[in-house]
Amino acid sequence: MRSIPDLLGPRRVLAAVAAVLLLAVVAVGLVPTVLVESRNPEPRPTEWGPLGAADVELLRAARRAGLWEGPAGELAREVSRNPKIQALGMTLMVDHGQLDVAVRQSAAKLRVPLPDQPNDLQQGWLAEMRAAGSPEEFDQIFANRLRQAHGSVLVTIAQVRGGSRNTEVRDLASIANQAVLRHQNLLEKTGLVDFTTIAEPLAGASFDTELRADARAFALAGLLVFAESALVVLLIAWLRRSRGKAAPPSVGSFAVNEMEGTRT
Repeated sequence: MRSIPDLLGPRRVLAAVAAVLLLAVVAVGLVPTVLVESRNPEPRPTEWGPLGAADVELLRAARRAGLWEGPAGELAREVSRNPKIQALGMTLMVDHGQLDVAVRQSAAKLRVPLPDQPNDLQQGWLAEMRAAGSPEEFDQIFANRLRQAHGSVLVTIAQVRGGSRNTEVRDLASIANQAVLRHQNLLEKTGLVDFTTIAEPLAGASFDTELRADARAFALAGLLVFAESALVVLLIAWLRRSRGKAAPPSVGSFAVNEMEGTRT
């Protein structure tokens, strides 16, 4: 049975070497890119501790929440005929008014620019409320859209509160967390929240994206090292076999007889 080195001619070996070298060039550029893109930008130092990308996003998310939930609360007082919804509308207006003051004060200290209007999704929710055909339809939209929004932002608040190294942001996250939990409980007590439309939490969803990206990058590097090592072993074996076939036996030297295994 012919060995692998016997099956590979010079051109095939050179082609394999070129392919692995090309893979090495690509991987050298790819691995650092994956590693860098998987991490947040470098935190900016402040008087209250490093300010990371997640800290900035929390400030902006809290600002946007007030920009649409305040008007939603005002609509509840004007449109709804349900005393619970009307009272909840007032609570939203008061709490987000106070939270917005705290957000703008923290943003000013940390030199973080804030949005001046809700995002497209939030504006769509407000438009949906304004287009309700009846007070009862408004109540359903109001309760479910706000419950959905509070459930989403609660996750962001918890992550930042648990991991931020900035004392100003942690204090703000604590204030926002209390307000969001209070609103969430009040929304659920209206009896109008349809929980079948709320996504269930995923087990294991807390794995960090950065770690997964790093793992993929290092796996790529490991595969590259394995491929290069295998090719080097193959190339050495082929070269040794080629030299052994090409070198003529010299007088007085011992040559291995491949058929008999005796000395000549």
